[in-house]
Amino acid sequence: MSGKDIDDFEYVETNQCISAKHTTPFGLNYDMDQMKDMVRDADPGTVKRVATAWESLSKDLVGPGGIKETLDAAVEHVLAHWEGQSADLFRARAQVIGKKITDSSKYATHTSVALQGAAAVLDDIKPQVMAMEKPGKVSSALDYIGNMGDRDDSGANNALKSGESSQSALDGNAGSLSEGREAQLRMAVKMEALGAAYNSRAAEMGSPG
Repeated sequence: MSGKDIDDFEYVETNQCISAKHTTPFGLNYDMDQMKDMVRDADPGTVKRVATAWESLSKDLVGPGGIKETLDAAVEHVLAHWEGQSADLFRARAQVIGKKITDSSKYATHTSVALQGAAAVLDDIKPQVMAMEKPGKVSSALDYIGNMGDRDDSGANNALKSGESSQSALDGNAGSLSEGREAQLRMAVKMEALGAAYNSRAAEMGSPG
């Protein structure tokens, strides 16, 4: 067998809720059309179905009549009339394989839970993002004139470049943003929440090796 051997893989569970941050700079690098395109075809129902499939896999591995139970019964049957060093080595190896099956089941369960959580957040945020609209040209022009042309997005841009969130950039520059920039940042806030949720759920799956 080339590459990693089965003994090289060790599943590490997290067993905790993780609050991760978003990693995509939505506020700086993406306009409203691009952000909508990111979620337009994302289907929470599909994610939920995949989550269900992962949970079914977990049960197939360690549930009643599953792979782990079948393996254990087969090993016991073989060892019933087999003793000595070779039998001990066989038993030890079977235990390693059995643990890998159990770990795989745990990973499948954590993946299912993570996907269910991601689907719930997507189901909540996607319609909000898709409902947001860019301000019209007339509205933007009136907004600009009404403020004597005194609209400056640089403060928000600098805040985002320094690592602040879109919400923080909005809060810290209220009244100075152009209408279009404000709308774009409000959508970025939603996308950052979605990205953070995805990253958190992914981390909660644990590491398979």
